[in-house]
Amino acid sequence: DNTFKLQRIAGQTVAKAHLTVKAAMDAGATDEQLADVRVTLREAQWYWDWVAAESSMGFHNPDKIMRTLGLSIDKAHQCIEKTNAVVKGSL
Repeated sequence: DNTFKLQRIAGQTVAKAHLTVKAAMDAGATDEQLADVRVTLREAQWYWDWVAAESSMGFHNPDKIMRTLGLSIDKAHQCIEKTNAVVKGSL
């Protein structure tokens, strides 16, 4: 249950990060301004994807799954913060 809950939170946070980047693009942020943001977003997405593709819900290595989902959430939050900084800096 905990793995499923954390995977859901990670997925929602990564989705929010994607939407934040899209909003920044719509607000006029350039590819150059968003380059570092996109690297962080790809890392967040990759961690979530790895857990989803592994599909054992942590049965074989629950500690690693929880750590990986935590990294996904952390990277997604970093992406959101960096994106907000880009948008505020370009206003």
